[in-house]
Amino acid sequence: MKDFIVHIYPIKGGEFFTTFTHPLTKKKVRQRFKSRQEALDYRNHIEEKFTKPKVENFYELNVEELLGQFNLDRSDNSFVKHSRAHLMDFVDTFGHYKIEEVTTEALRTWLDQIQRENNLKNITMRGMKCDIDRFFKYLIEKDIISDSPLTTIYYEKSVPQVNSRNLLTESEISDLLKAVKAFSPGYLYPLTKIFAETAGKTSEVIDLLWKNIDLTKGEIHFPRTNASCERVLKLSDELIEMSKKRKSNQGYVFLTYYGETFTKNKVSRALNEFMAKGTFHRSWSPMDLRHSFAVNFLNKGGSLRELQYILGHKNVFQTKQLYGELSRF
Repeated sequence: MKDFIVHIYPIKGGEFFTTFTHPLTKKKVRQRFKSRQEALDYRNHIEEKFTKPKVENFYELNVEELLGQFNLDRSDNSFVKHSRAHLMDFVDTFGHYKIEEVTTEALRTWLDQIQRENNLKNITMRGMKCDIDRFFKYLIEKDIISDSPLTTIYYEKSVPQVNSRNLLTESEISDLLKAVKAFSPGYLYPLTKIFAETAGKTSEVIDLLWKNIDLTKGEIHFPRTNASCERVLKLSDELIEMSKKRKSNQGYVFLTYYGETFTKNKVSRALNEFMAKGTFHRSWSPMDLRHSFAVNFLNKGGSLRELQYILGHKNVFQTKQLYGELSRF
C-alpha cells in the first residue's frame, strides 16, 4: 500500500473534505472537517494506520487496524480480492472492536444474520468462515491470540449424489468448447478450456500467473492453497499454442476485457453473456466442468488416487466422499 493516500479538498464555508479508498474494503471513505488542521491530523492518522511498516504493540490496535497490518504483511492481495463482500460487512461490524471483544458468540450472531439475510447455503458459509479465519490464524502466529474464535462454529457439509449434479458428457463438453470458441475465441475460450482440461477451481484459475505456466514443458502449476494441494498438470497442444500467442512476462494469465483481474462474479458475468446467446443447449458453470471431469475420468477407468492429485484434494477420503460410488482404487 505504498500508493495509499488521503486527499484533502477545500469546500464552501471554509471547511475541508477528505477522501480515500479503504485499502481493505475498497469503499470510498469521506469526512468533513471545520479546519485544515483537523483534516491534516486525520489524514496523518489514517495514512499511518495503513502504511506504517511496523507495529510496536499489536494489543493497542482495533480489528480494522489489525486487518490493515495483516494485509500489509501479505505478499499478495488475494484475501481482499476474494473476500471483499463479506469483508466489508466484517469491518463495518467489528472494525472498532478490540480483538478480545470479538467472541465466538458475537461471530456466530453475525454469521447467522448474514446467512439469513442473504439466503446463503452452508457451503458458502464455510467459505466465508475459512476466509475470515485466515485473519485469526495470522493473529495466532503473531501471538496476539491463542485460539481462533471461529473454531467451534461449524456448518454441516452435505455431499450430493453424483447423479444429482449437473454433469456433462465428454461429447457435451466438446460441443460446449466449440460453441465458446465460435463466440469468443481469444478471450472466453482459453479460460473455459483451462477449466475443462484441468478441473481447476474458479479461484485457482483466476489466480494463475504466467510464472505458473511452463510452455516449454507444457505444464501448468497450481500452487498450494488453504483448500487445495499443489499440483502440476499437463496442457494440451492447443492450450500451449494459445498460451504462446498470449504470453506475457508477468502478471495474471486471465484478465477481463478492461484489463482487470477476474473475480468469481466477473467470471459468472462473462459466462452468462455467452449462455444468453443460446448456442449451447445446457446451463453450466466451472464447478460443473470440474465435477464432469472427475466423473468422466473415473468412467474411463481412472483411479481415485489419480483423481485426488488432479483435483488437489488433501486426502483420498475427500475424493472418495465425492465420487466413491463410481470409483476403483
